[in-house]
Amino acid sequence: MNTLEALRKVYAHRRWIVASDNLVSAGRLCEVLRELGAEQVMAIGASRGTGPLTSEGVIQLSLGALPAESMMGGIRETEALIDALPAPAVTRVEAFDPDSSAGVIRAFFSSGKPVAGRPCYGARRPE
Repeated sequence: MNTLEALRKVYAHRRWIVASDNLVSAGRLCEVLRELGAEQVMAIGASRGTGPLTSEGVIQLSLGALPAESMMGGIRETEALIDALPAPAVTRVEAFDPDSSAGVIRAFFSSGKPVAGRPCYGARRPE
């Protein structure tokens, strides 16, 4: 089995949510997941980011965060926002994934906490 086949075994035939600091980069990863056979994908970004947004095949949700005063401040604010999504965002996630079966991908430096009750894929459980 080559690398591409191995990745398809993990990501295909399932819904995925990518929650990141910005919608543009989350959307780009969603496009990769679609190419690997993901059933449906949702990009959640704390802010919009710069550059073009992804295709209409990706459900997009911007949380509307404003630019932070520092890089570390931005990371902390983003993580806090994704850890505890606002109620309207949770409603959108519930509509996208009513049976809570979607996998969630977050930044490598994230807390690894669930997003809207959905476990983060690959996260080490806090002990």
